[in-house]
Amino acid sequence: MQISESLSGLLAQMNPKQQSMVAEMIDFYMKQYKSLRDGNNAESVSSAIHDAIEQAMIEAVENEKSEKPSCGKGCSFCCYMKTDISDDEAVLLTEYSKEINFKIDYDYLKKQLVSKDEDYMKLKLSERKCVFLDKEGACSVYQHRPMACRKLIVVSDKNKCDTEKNNGAQVKRLASVEAESISAAVLNTRKSGGLAEMMIKAKN
Repeated sequence: MQISESLSGLLAQMNPKQQSMVAEMIDFYMKQYKSLRDGNNAESVSSAIHDAIEQAMIEAVENEKSEKPSCGKGCSFCCYMKTDISDDEAVLLTEYSKEINFKIDYDYLKKQLVSKDEDYMKLKLSERKCVFLDKEGACSVYQHRPMACRKLIVVSDKNKCDTEKNNGAQVKRLASVEAESISAAVLNTRKSGGLAEMMIKAKN
């Protein structure tokens, strides 16, 4: 089963019973997703999933008393990392881009076609930037940003996220078991891959 690095870290801290409960949670969400997808289109289902993850992360922030998010508008270090999305999310982003008249640069996306995260980080910084990141460092599709982006909330010094100046720095993230389980359920139910790969496939 495909799970994120964050969920893997959370599971490592759990006892067998807790791990079993998380596995059951993922299985539950997979069944829920399949049921929703049978009667609805990719856009509406992805939007619903995004809302659920958003709510889970809001609750995680509210429950965290000692550390506060250091992320903010214009802070876009994470937008230079490889992001995995589902095929449904690719459809949603494609349709929303048309709606807001955002022209997706597919030639640029082809430069980002790598299979491994480490290969992505070997690209030039200018070639790693998310295709949806604007000149001001803001997300052009923020309303419908992928699950991976919604789950990424940093609580350590945001400058540690700068892979050019602080490559290898330990970045502390806020994690939600529920958000990670929902995301894992989607990525294991639908076809998924790097944003560049999935966006190009959605176009064809």
